[in-house]
Amino acid sequence: MSDIRLQVLRFFQNHKLPGAKLVVAVSGGPDSVCLLHLLSTLKEELGLTLHVAHLDHQLRGEASKADSEYVSALVKRLRLPVTIGQGDVKAFQKANKMTPEEAAREVRYSFLADVCEKIGTHYIVTGHTQNDNVETILLHIVRAAARAVSSVSNL
Repeated sequence: MSDIRLQVLRFFQNHKLPGAKLVVAVSGGPDSVCLLHLLSTLKEELGLTLHVAHLDHQLRGEASKADSEYVSALVKRLRLPVTIGQGDVKAFQKANKMTPEEAAREVRYSFLADVCEKIGTHYIVTGHTQNDNVETILLHIVRAAARAVSSVSNL
């Protein structure tokens, strides 16, 4: 078993996540595509339910559209459910006086939270480089917010 596959398997087992329903954020880039392939090979073993989420940020014209088409075709080959959305990052950026990166993250995580609510889960999985600290911090915030909403709704 490959080292990365074993690490992911152990992570799910150690965190008592076998059987979890996951929203897998897939941009179409190598990190998220690798993650999706890896999770799809582990889904039976861990009893995972995968739902792919892809957001077209509408920032790169035809290249953004091509990413959406690529993700759609990939998910079809893997026989997984998918939600593909679009977000007007430029308008959000202008309205909220943010950098393009900040606006893209806000729009993306709002989209992912909506997908989580739609399919009934609290787990979002993203692929990104280890040194992308902002993305990691936001992931933890979204996770904590989802748990808080779940705790309140269970009262």
